[in-house]
Amino acid sequence: MRDDLLQASAIAAVGVVVVMVVLTILMLAIMMMTRLTSVRNQKERRDMGIHGGFGEDGPREEDVAAIAVAVALAMEQQKAGRICQDDKASVSQPKTGRWPAAGKERLMSSRQEAGRRWGRRQG
Repeated sequence: MRDDLLQASAIAAVGVVVVMVVLTILMLAIMMMTRLTSVRNQKERRDMGIHGGFGEDGPREEDVAAIAVAVALAMEQQKAGRICQDDKASVSQPKTGRWPAAGKERLMSSRQEAGRRWGRRQG
């Protein structure tokens, strides 16, 4: 019995060690891959002459115009979205008044009374 317990614990320990080693190797491989790809991307950017999205002289007029058009379109879509939301809000919503609350109160109190009758609740 004791030998079986020692053998099972040794197998479990070896299993844990193997899993940790495999996970460590996987982590190191992922770290190396991300560093290699970032170095490759930096070299490609340097070769293409890309510096922060604009040329060395700063943004060109075409770039500024494209950004302005994109912002205007986004604002227009956002405004159209607000109009649609306003239309949805105008649909009549069910209103909760005094009667539904009173019905819930009656239901809860009847459950408490039933519990007292059967000896489930004290008080």
